[in-house]
Amino acid sequence: MVTDKLTFTHNFLEELDKSSGKANFMPANEIGVALQYLEEKGIPNAKHEDYKYCNIEGILRKEFKTISGKEIAVDGNELKKKYFIKDAYNIYVVNGKLLSAVSETPEKSNLSAIDKTPIQILKQHLTKYAPSNIDVLVALNTAYADRGVFLHITSVVEKPIIIHHINSSEGNLLFNTRNLFVVEKNAQVKIVELYYPTTNKSFSNNVT
Repeated sequence: MVTDKLTFTHNFLEELDKSSGKANFMPANEIGVALQYLEEKGIPNAKHEDYKYCNIEGILRKEFKTISGKEIAVDGNELKKKYFIKDAYNIYVVNGKLLSAVSETPEKSNLSAIDKTPIQILKQHLTKYAPSNIDVLVALNTAYADRGVFLHITSVVEKPIIIHHINSSEGNLLFNTRNLFVVEKNAQVKIVELYYPTTNKSFSNNVT
């Protein structure tokens, strides 16, 4: 029933409010649009055409009745020893948060956590390519993203950039990560994202 679906969505968002912050880098009006869209459409289930083979609501009902886990700190240098690819620039992201101290980028490029990115760049790009009212999971990300990576490429990069996404948490957690990659005119780059499996239950809702 539609009413049951929307009730579940409302209850789920209340649960998510307890463990997630609102994006301090996202325009307030976009967050408002996203929350309204979520309340109107509800979390997608198998009856939704775009998600008929991936019942998001069913997964959340079964596995994420509560979102009560915690993030576990990691040693960046140990990660670099474990996850490293030769002849590439290696970037390390843990639970959607950039480890800048051990990440490497090409010359003339800019890498930062998205909440440290100049606001004028975010205003120009952040919601232009992923409007909040086109998809429920995009709206969920817009409303609750509190982490992510900004990468700015201004030249031709000969070696690939490898982004290692690592989860380090325990319990049930849901991460909303918003990444922004800006490649200027006449620049060129190859970006590969690697996601490593975990033994705990975590739901990563990434928008790049």
